Amino acid sequence: PHVSLALGRPALAGLLQATACGLLTVRSIRGVAEFPVVVVESPATEYVLTATSENTAIASATSSPFDVTARLGFVTQPPRTLQLGCRFPAAVQVHDRNLKRHPARGSATALAL
Repeated sequence: PHVSLALGRPALAGLLQATACGLLTVRSIRGVAEFPVVVVESPATEYVLTATSENTAIASATSSPFDVTARLGFVTQPPRTLQLGCRFPAAVQVHDRNLKRHPARGSATALAL
């Protein structure tokens, strides 16, 4: 039977929509459903994955809670020396804990000096 994954945050039910993308429905082979690519699109705490089968006789399963973290990293570093009042470029991008760059969707980032 086919098995589907859903992402949720039951501790904060209704307060934040959890979004995952990738291949979220697969056919199980010999009782195992493998999801090769699942992406959680927003950093947060207390996420859970729930697996459900199209066969209603098979009970659903929920994962242990997990956290998804991200941090900002500079893509373009400021120059080492500047003249007072001089403009310079700075680019910041979201990184995961392995320092891989990810596009930030629909969010604003403020730089402060």
